[in-house]
Amino acid sequence: MNQINGEMSNFSLYAIASIKGYRIDENFKAFGLFYSTTCWICFAFGVALNSLLIWLVLFKTVGEMKSYSKILLQSCILDLYTLCMAVLVQPVYIMLDGYMIMLQNGQFRPTGQPWNFIMAELWVFGYYFSIISIVIQFLYRYLVLVKASNVTAGKLFLMLLIGASLIWGYMGMLFYAQYPRKTINDDLGSALHRYFDYDPGMKPIQISMIGRPDSYRCLMHCAYIFSIEVICYVTIIWCCIKIRDFVRQATLLKSQNKRILEINKQLTYTLIIQACLPLVAVLIGVFCILVCSSAILAGRFMSFYFISFMTFPVPSIPVMNPLITLIVIKPYRNIILGRKQIWSSTGNSATVQPSTAVPPTSMHD
Repeated sequence: MNQINGEMSNFSLYAIASIKGYRIDENFKAFGLFYSTTCWICFAFGVALNSLLIWLVLFKTVGEMKSYSKILLQSCILDLYTLCMAVLVQPVYIMLDGYMIMLQNGQFRPTGQPWNFIMAELWVFGYYFSIISIVIQFLYRYLVLVKASNVTAGKLFLMLLIGASLIWGYMGMLFYAQYPRKTINDDLGSALHRYFDYDPGMKPIQISMIGRPDSYRCLMHCAYIFSIEVICYVTIIWCCIKIRDFVRQATLLKSQNKRILEINKQLTYTLIIQACLPLVAVLIGVFCILVCSSAILAGRFMSFYFISFMTFPVPSIPVMNPLITLIVIKPYRNIILGRKQIWSSTGNSATVQPSTAVPPTSMHD
């Protein structure tokens, strides 16, 4: 097998990438264009939906939901950050010769190190911090609803800071395990550049991350983030049970206004659905890795493309989050549909009728 560089004679990936006859597909650039188009579409819809939700939270939130406005805004801001990083980075994972390689399909694809790696790390931060952010939302609701605690903005910021520090630790492990050293980045990037038949006048491909999934370094950071995810979802399930029991008891005892109970149920359903979205994306990624690592699919062609699809669900998450909120939470849904609620004097029943004002000026009607 040919070698690209004498000092890399033991790294067969270089030789594989340099063999002209070993083609994955002539249309890999079309794959990149499709992925880029998907990211930009998600960006456009995501920015519009999150901006709409921010406006509703700031100016149209009913009194019963005021205490939860902070976590709704938190979710919107993080979604906007994730959308920006998704469209700028557009990560694509490939697997060749047992090595997991992350390339960028976005604006920073030709950017050299360390900035290329930093942008990839910022994308990783947004993805995993969104999971921790959902946990914090559940903890916030548990403290406010079940424990009747006053969670100030400072306390909420402290919880977010603790969650961010956990992801910063993971980012440090990624640097240790998958940062592409200069020789690897230059030689392999040039080989892949020829491999995909990119224009010779373009800047060489920059490797964002590279590592063997079975190496102890990769196993270490995988075990770390897996432990965090398990703790996150165990916490979410525990909070769900406590919140459900509280709402059920309050319903039986009629200790709370029916309108408040309905809003609490809607918020719980919203957070549960949002918590499932990153989990689905994680499971898709793990499935792709296992399939390619086990060589279940026939040939390198299929393995290559199958692993590339592992990040496809990620850009859609910041679009689905506000959409779910707007659909499930009734006061926001009524404003979007141009309807207003008229609550009885006891607050135990409600009717919905078309609003005579466009747009509605208040959600308190």
